[in-house]
Amino acid sequence: MMRFSLYGFLALILVTLPLPCLGQEAVMLRPARSVENDIIRLSDVFEGLPEGKDADIAIAPAPGKSVTYNARIVVNVAKQHNLAWQPQSQADQIVLTRAATHITPAMIQKAVLAKIQDESRLPSGSTEVVFDNKHLDILLPSEHAPSFSLVNFSYDQTSHRFRAALSLPAMPQAPTQTVSGRLIVKKTVPVLAGRLTMGTVIGTRDLNWIEVPEEQLNNDILTQVDSIVGQELRRDQAEGDFIRTRDVVPPRLVTRGSLVTLKIETPMMLITTQGRALQDGARNEAVRVKNNQSNRIVEGIVEADGVIRVTTLQRVAVLDSAKEE
Repeated sequence: MMRFSLYGFLALILVTLPLPCLGQEAVMLRPARSVENDIIRLSDVFEGLPEGKDADIAIAPAPGKSVTYNARIVVNVAKQHNLAWQPQSQADQIVLTRAATHITPAMIQKAVLAKIQDESRLPSGSTEVVFDNKHLDILLPSEHAPSFSLVNFSYDQTSHRFRAALSLPAMPQAPTQTVSGRLIVKKTVPVLAGRLTMGTVIGTRDLNWIEVPEEQLNNDILTQVDSIVGQELRRDQAEGDFIRTRDVVPPRLVTRGSLVTLKIETPMMLITTQGRALQDGARNEAVRVKNNQSNRIVEGIVEADGVIRVTTLQRVAVLDSAKEE
């Protein structure tokens, strides 16, 4: 009784399994396939085909595109060509992707820069090409090399905009594609390397250098190190800040309320006396000073740190105070 049940169970399994029809050739489904030509063949779908059994079955998708054959489609293809194949599940499928040659944005960017360079109009500094079409990627059949040329090229030096037609010598019948965009010119400019407080005299170590698109630079942003180093900050500044003309002043050599040396030179003598500054002053600026001995107020020119050279009109006042001393 037990033996009969076992044989019956095995027979049931054999009946339920899909069996190839008489005369059909057993094949296996490929997991995925890159199609090199413009025609999909049986060998792109199945492996293990008998010799001489290969055949064209469909037109391939466009270069770079894919088509999916699900289990139902694959079964129909197998039946049409007398091949023995049955899906293991409804999830069985094959993805067929047409091989392609890419003309990448980087290739076109290089060609644009070369065109501008040939016309001797490439701006100084680093540059970046930005296309109006954000998804510019041209696909050709894999048998073609990624060769192209830019024709009818135009470039506006003021706006940095360009326009051209992209031609494919290997595919003269292909429609010409328009390529347009602009050239971003970048300048290397200084920014603060760290936070600095008001009154700090900027040194070379206080600066970092970054690249910034030229269009982001206003006329008041200082870009030359000579116009920044040695200048005094008028307000607190954060790390990474640009330095603008309004942010700096020449360093103060005299501060209001500080003791200073009043100096006057004549062909016969040099007279110095002490005073107190009534104003802040940088080199070569005129400031008012109180003579500590005479309490007279005179005006002089800041000559050095804490030193004020008295102007010609004030000499008498200083000389008088010197006599009184």
